[in-house]
Amino acid sequence: MAYSDADWAGCPESCRFTTSYAVFIGGNLISWRSKKQPMVSKSSTEAEYRAVAYTLQDTLFVNLFPPLGYRHLHL
Repeated sequence: MAYSDADWAGCPESCRFTTSYAVFIGGNLISWRSKKQPMVSKSSTEAEYRAVAYTLQDTLFVNLFPPLGYRHLHL
């Protein structure tokens, strides 16, 4: 499970947005990040889409877990 959010134009001086995300497996946090982005978004929708894209970049490695022998146990 992954959660993401974007703070559109959160920096009043530069109008850049901040992305934040957290990735969980089995209720355990395995990755998180919060970063002010180098570009300016023209809308809150664009900022949210970019946040989702950054989240996907970080979560793609989870697909490598089964070949490495990781088995998710539902407790």
